[in-house]
Amino acid sequence: MSRLTIYTTVLLLLFATNPLHLQAFHKATSKSNLYNTFASLYSSVTTTSHQNYFLFSIQHKRSAPATLNVGVLSQWVPVSTSSFLGKALKSKSRGGKEDVIIQISTVHSIILIGWLFLGSTHRGASFMARHFVASRNNLSQGRIYTLITSSFSHADPLHLVFNIFMFFQVGRVVLPSLMSRFELKMFLLASSLFSGSVSVLVNNFVLKRNVQLLGFSGCCYSLLAVVSIAQPTSKWSLFGMTMSPVEFILGSMFMDFLARRNRVDVLCHVGGVFYGYLWMNACTGGFADGLCQPMHWLEMYPPENWGSIDMRKWSLLWVSVWLGCGATALCMMKPLET
Repeated sequence: MSRLTIYTTVLLLLFATNPLHLQAFHKATSKSNLYNTFASLYSSVTTTSHQNYFLFSIQHKRSAPATLNVGVLSQWVPVSTSSFLGKALKSKSRGGKEDVIIQISTVHSIILIGWLFLGSTHRGASFMARHFVASRNNLSQGRIYTLITSSFSHADPLHLVFNIFMFFQVGRVVLPSLMSRFELKMFLLASSLFSGSVSVLVNNFVLKRNVQLLGFSGCCYSLLAVVSIAQPTSKWSLFGMTMSPVEFILGSMFMDFLARRNRVDVLCHVGGVFYGYLWMNACTGGFADGLCQPMHWLEMYPPENWGSIDMRKWSLLWVSVWLGCGATALCMMKPLET
């Protein structure tokens, strides 16, 4: 049995044995009776909320405010909220709404485990490199999705810890005062497309360097740019030093460079900051208004149920898609010479 098969099987097992999934299956397949009715009523009275993160669930109980239950492999395991795991999983979301930060951190962790488990074999490493790295070679093969999947991909734990720490810090500021949960998800997808495309285009076709891109830094710096514009007087802490948002961006870039040196793609970071700047300032009367004109000409309007995504933000989402398509097309027309 290959490592890829084992990895996929474990993920499916965790998904199938998620207690919330088992409860839903039981409810759908069993007949209603007095016992099930009372069990459901008791659960609703004693539980404040559930959050489903696909491979595991979190349950908040009324009777034990200092603990939360983590549901995995069909079991509910109590975890103290004062522990490291409890603090990491403690969500501000209630009423069944999942915490976006925990959702995204879970995706990162799953892909990191894929790198660590599959990367030790040639076949597994080749699979991860084809589908979770943004590069000229991958785009020349039409794998435009790698501009997104590479943003959620980290090949070593230190890289993941640094980016998740930054995302946790800035995400708590962004939600819900600056973005809704849905808008944040759309913004992260768009900023990953934009920053990855900038990196591939400039590195390969201007600087003539073949760069293998992965990591969440571009998205994090996009969010930092949004916060620095929306809250310019706010204060941030970096290793005990109080900084303005702009100073925090520059300090984080410098610390990232010191920690990983030649493995840091500064162009991806710059592309992320620029997209955050566009998100806040483009098409507001005088700056880059032309970016929003094509959507008006084409009469392509955002879906009515997309809430906070207005026509301006809808247009900027498409700007990242066009740039990603352009980068892919250019790489397909000029593939790497072998």
